[in-house]
Parts: sequence; structure tokens; C-alpha cells
Amino acid sequence: MSKLAIPVINVNSPVEAVGLDAQKRMAIPTKDSNVGWYKLGHKPGEAGNAVIDGHVSLTGGRQGVFYNLSKLKTGDSIVITDDQQKQYRFNVTTSIIYSRDTFPLQDVFDGQQTRPLLKLITCESFDTSQKTYTDRRVVTAELAAP
Repeated sequence: MSKLAIPVINVNSPVEAVGLDAQKRMAIPTKDSNVGWYKLGHKPGEAGNAVIDGHVSLTGGRQGVFYNLSKLKTGDSIVITDDQQKQYRFNVTTSIIYSRDTFPLQDVFDGQQTRPLLKLITCESFDTSQKTYTDRRVVTAELAAP
């Protein structure tokens, strides 16, 4: 993949292929301005869930690439451009916040989908006492008809 564009929230970000981190969780992008596509899963446009993560915030209180992900609404457009410059347009269907403790890992990453879906993930709800994010936002989008 080469680019993720979400015009309604002014996202135009390089896509970096990521795998697992040392704790066997989906790794995060190495560059703050990038988003990470989970390369051990499905590619955008394939049947199944293609998963992309991005930062909501950065050190020093700066906004991350997915800072405004919560503003997406049903029908908003997301465009993935792959390395061959082929574009895949997705339309948002849901935006859901999950507790870190009850995050539906299997459903988000696999879900037994027979159609192409895109899952965008970012952190939500920072707990200052624990100094960590307690929730995750998952935006789901389905491939639009050509």
C-alpha cells in the first residue's frame, strides 16, 4: 500500500506495512505521520478485514494522524491507493468504542468476512492515573461498488 486518504477529516497519509510487536500485538507505524496496515491479515480490496492503525495523539500533545477519526460518519469516504496506484474506495458503516479489556480481537482482525471490509483502529480515552489509553475506536468501512 502506499496511501490512505480520508478527505472529510483531512487525512492523507503514507501506509506502512506492520506486523506484531514484542507483546504479540499489532505493531504501530514507525513514523508518526504514517498509518500501519496489518500485513499478516488481508489487503484492502480482498475479501476479509483489512486492518489499519494510526496514532490519535503524539508526544507533546500534538495531534496524530487519526486525531479526528471520531468525526467520521456513516457514508464518509476512505480511499486506499496501493503500490500499483490502484484505488479502493470504502464507505464508513460504523464507528464503535471498545474497552481495552473487552476488545473483540477475533472479530476485528478476522471476523470470517466474505466481503472486503476496512477496519481503522486508534486509541481513545486516556487515563491520566494509569498513563495509558483504556479504550480503542474501530471504524468499519465497506468497499464501494466500482
